[in-house]
Amino acid sequence: MFQHVHHLSVLLPLLLLLFCTPNTIAAVPHRNPVATNSSDNGVGVAEGGGVVETLPYHHHHHHHQHYPSQWQNGTLDSTGIDNSLTEKDGKFIFTVVQFPNILCGSGINSGTCFTKTECLLNGGTIIDSCALGYGVCCQVKVTSCGGDISVNNTIVTNAEYGSSFNEGRNCVFKVQFDDTTNEICQIRYEFIDFDFVAPETTGVCSTDKLVFEDDRKSQYFCGKAPANYHWYVETAGTTSPQSFSISTDGSTSYDRKYAIRVTTIPCMQEVPTYCGQYYDGTSGQISSFNYGNGAYLAGLMYSICFQKEVGYCTYTLKKTSDNQFIGTPDMLRLPMGESIAVEANAAAAGSAIICAIAIIQIVAMYSTTPQCFYPSSMTSTNREAAFYVTISTIVDGNDNRSPIDPTVAGFEFDWETNAC
Repeated sequence: MFQHVHHLSVLLPLLLLLFCTPNTIAAVPHRNPVATNSSDNGVGVAEGGGVVETLPYHHHHHHHQHYPSQWQNGTLDSTGIDNSLTEKDGKFIFTVVQFPNILCGSGINSGTCFTKTECLLNGGTIIDSCALGYGVCCQVKVTSCGGDISVNNTIVTNAEYGSSFNEGRNCVFKVQFDDTTNEICQIRYEFIDFDFVAPETTGVCSTDKLVFEDDRKSQYFCGKAPANYHWYVETAGTTSPQSFSISTDGSTSYDRKYAIRVTTIPCMQEVPTYCGQYYDGTSGQISSFNYGNGAYLAGLMYSICFQKEVGYCTYTLKKTSDNQFIGTPDMLRLPMGESIAVEANAAAAGSAIICAIAIIQIVAMYSTTPQCFYPSSMTSTNREAAFYVTISTIVDGNDNRSPIDPTVAGFEFDWETNAC
């Protein structure tokens, strides 16, 4: 704490220091997007966080500044990172403003909240401010065909992004993470933009493909990614780096493009291992990869999971169009509850196709068959359990397109939660 100073020769240098000393910014090595609170004994820096030293408003007593919790642009919907900005009291003249290195911005205009110095050290480009102006939204891109990814929230694009390419390429990207501390358990891949040659009618990616190595939930991705599509890959039990590859066949003419954001997920904020996708909030849309663009993908086994929000108990799914289809032995399982109406697809009602009896399993799941199509709207009845949708598609040579409407294969649902 300051002591009162009465002698002018002593007071003047302090006043000059108070009003003339510029703010200083300390660079902090980037590690992961989670800020760990530093101790109160002295000026600490959160690991993986930015720190800015500033002059306090009052010098004779402790003073706290209060900031809104929604200080960042955009959200990181699955990790649950605390998006708060805190200021520590100064022991003498300076106070310290800390902020975590978390996602800022959205879509292709996104990055990580760093200090300006951190951004330059990481080879990034400043695209905006963040943390109430104390930080910069720093975007790091990899536009080469292959390379290392060591900065969180890096965006990987084709070199021409903004336009497309039409040639054969084989690119391998390596995501670096610290595998000695067991702090990183998953990697989230955000499909900001993705358009490759569609799969064959059997759902196999034979021309173009994106492959996540060591992923037990998928074999490959091709075709078009739905809006806001993302994918979780486990890193627990693996060693750094984790690779993913992109390969395209130049003998097939097609305008291809991709933009994928890569985010490491700390173990303290991982989603369940069986979840390929994870959503929070109270409403949204889910769909199968390549929906509306031909066949649905083969070689998938995953769940779409939903965070249970406070004050909400059940979920309603409404299909966005008729003729959505999952063919046997592939499966779309919806844990809706005890009584689910069996509906024939509207287009099939007047035909010779007869809707078979829906399979209601012990866990009360609705399962599709070649002739049975899921109802237009379904609401779950279990008010306590976590909600999830499970998808299983097999590489078996069967047709993954609807016999009624080949352009709408797979599924697309609007979903919403219902208050308790």
